[in-house]
Amino acid sequence: MKYKKLAIIAGIITILLAVVTILVVINNNKKINSNKKMLSEELIDRKDYKIISTNKEIDNIFNSIKKCVYEDSNRNTYKEFKEYELFSIAGYNVKKEDITNIKKEDFSIYGYVKRDILDNQIKAVFGTDKIKVSKEESNDEMININTGVFENVGNEFRNIKLISKTDDEYYFSFYAKEGTSGCPEAKSPPIKLVELRQIDNNIILVTKAVYTKVVDGNSSFCEVEIYDNYPSEKSKKVLDKIKVKAGSEPYDVDINKYVDDASEIYIILEKDKNGEYHFLRSEKGIIK
Repeated sequence: MKYKKLAIIAGIITILLAVVTILVVINNNKKINSNKKMLSEELIDRKDYKIISTNKEIDNIFNSIKKCVYEDSNRNTYKEFKEYELFSIAGYNVKKEDITNIKKEDFSIYGYVKRDILDNQIKAVFGTDKIKVSKEESNDEMININTGVFENVGNEFRNIKLISKTDDEYYFSFYAKEGTSGCPEAKSPPIKLVELRQIDNNIILVTKAVYTKVVDGNSSFCEVEIYDNYPSEKSKKVLDKIKVKAGSEPYDVDINKYVDDASEIYIILEKDKNGEYHFLRSEKGIIK
């Protein structure tokens, strides 16, 4: 009986220690994210920046992540990107001509892509070796990505799934983008890079964005609202309404027409020990 009581007490103590440990870890993570946010806000508010010109490295980072930060602006770390988003960012530079040994079977297409194209892009954008193109499950140490979209390969090869890999290549299955008879999407997110600020070891990409919403439509056309603030319905300001043809053909929104009234999204890059800049976090500006 005595030993049974001791075992129960030991078990309770073990459970309490485990709970305390988990709470400490959660609290530390909250503090880290809070500190990152404070530092980012300080950077954004500082006036001692230097305006610089863009280059191909910065353009590559912006173009490959702009759709993701447009849809969800506040990211405290690369770990807050969804796996399919990371996959699409990694494959942003893949072109149709990069797909080799193409084989068609039934409704699927198969082909190879050089591993360097995706692996180098992950390093260029995020500067980490903690993101891998792999069929393994993600864990606390590694984010494994294996399915998503290649933006620049055409509709036939657009949807991707990893099948296997060799030392030099990834082997993928490709699925065509499905069409629609309803209201189409915008051809590309209406977001524009307007200014680059260099402060200490950071570069801030100041971007402007407007948002769209289908408000009416039928089998032949759709009416689309263009407004300044998303996802806040209460404070949004309607800037324009346009009619677009129904169907699968995407439509264009000229961000330049609305840039003065657009929302700001800040993308912050940080310099590593090799002098290269990578994504640190992104944040939506305050609507005035």
